[in-house]
Amino acid sequence: MVNLRIYSVTGALVKVLEARHRDCGRYEAAWNGENERGSKVVSGIYFYRLSTVHMTQTRKIILLR
Repeated sequence: MVNLRIYSVTGALVKVLEARHRDCGRYEAAWNGENERGSKVVSGIYFYRLSTVHMTQTRKIILLR
């Protein structure tokens, strides 16, 4: 199971990019700068959290418009 989620600096969930089972391997995911309701979010710092059964990784990303 793979979960890839985007969070604001306040910790609020912005967008779920992946939430499904994936086989081992390399994958790409793109975020179009929209939240769950389809509205564009403002430029700024966001965090993505990638979690699987074996690990969780959180990294900072910057959205520029």
